[in-house]
Amino acid sequence: MVLELYGEADAAGAAELKAHLAGCAACRQAAEATRAALDEFRREPTPKPSHETIQQVLDAAEPRPGIFELLRRLRPVLLQAAAVVVIALAGSFAIKFWPQKQAAPAVAATAAASADSDSAWSTSAEAIAERIWQAKAGGGFGASLDYRIASLHGTLTSPRSDW
Repeated sequence: MVLELYGEADAAGAAELKAHLAGCAACRQAAEATRAALDEFRREPTPKPSHETIQQVLDAAEPRPGIFELLRRLRPVLLQAAAVVVIALAGSFAIKFWPQKQAAPAVAATAAASADSDSAWSTSAEAIAERIWQAKAGGGFGASLDYRIASLHGTLTSPRSDW
């Protein structure tokens, strides 16, 4: 019956439907009610979609970006992340494999070994002063070496009676 209402039924189907409707009152009432509703629907103006509805349909129809498009959009972020990783690896490589200067031997051991005589003490003091000068000239030890040098200088300039 729907095909006949829309004018899409073939001649044999339309003739068969007319014959059935002629003998069946219930189907004839249903067909008349359907035709009346369809005619009423056709008389109504076609609603115009709102701008928001049109935009929603267009957005839904827009293809989703593929993996290559996502990578292209994320390229700056990925490059920054790669730079951070490279810098971190280079820094850890430098810390692990960069040649370190050897620290001067312990001053206390040198002072204890040379405490036997004044001449030994003056020779040892000259050696210690030479090591301090080398440490200052070589650099690379930082604030802890400055503290050690100041402490050693204080020890050398104020002789103790227990030695």
